Amino acid sequence: NLVRNLSIIRFYLTPNGNLGGSKPRFVLDSGKLAIVNSPTLSGQDFLDTVLQKNVSPLVKHDYWYREDEQRFPVYYHSEAVRAVFSVYKAYERREVRNRMYFDKEGEALMVTAAIAESFKREVEGIGAQAYVSILPQREILDAHASGAFPLAEMLKARSIDVLDFGPMFAAKAKELGVEALYLPDSHLTALANRLIAEEINRRLSREIDGVSK
Repeated sequence: NLVRNLSIIRFYLTPNGNLGGSKPRFVLDSGKLAIVNSPTLSGQDFLDTVLQKNVSPLVKHDYWYREDEQRFPVYYHSEAVRAVFSVYKAYERREVRNRMYFDKEGEALMVTAAIAESFKREVEGIGAQAYVSILPQREILDAHASGAFPLAEMLKARSIDVLDFGPMFAAKAKELGVEALYLPDSHLTALANRLIAEEINRRLSREIDGVSK
């Protein structure tokens, strides 16, 4: 969700997917969360923005909006050129996304950490205990192995209880193969979901027993 947290219109994040819709997002204003695109762009306003007929000024808050990508220059009439350009842009976006997970001063991590802090305050405000689970991305699974993943470190530094499944997934992938945990579309397999549920049960059961005693 790090990269999705910076998005307003899904099409700009994943232009090779369906048109999608728009969603609210949080931005940091003097270190505090502020919400934009709420209520969301919809109907004709949404279509006019995506079709570049009357672009909403809200796109300035969409990290993934690239004005140059929305134009249709003359050379786009060549299918070969369009194909090469699409492959290049897809690779470029993947590299940008992967860097986001490790840039502790970057907007993606800072906004996500602020959202987690807000979540923690709300949960504790009703007298409950907050936990944040980190489910590792297949593409950067190796980086999770050490247990020092930047998001986990940032949340722990903010006194947020973290259930980081990265090290366990990295170990299981080495033992069973990455295909045992991830489907071809990178969503989790049944085994991966079971491992998560079992670990959550173990962690919370220990803590509940400790409170009871």
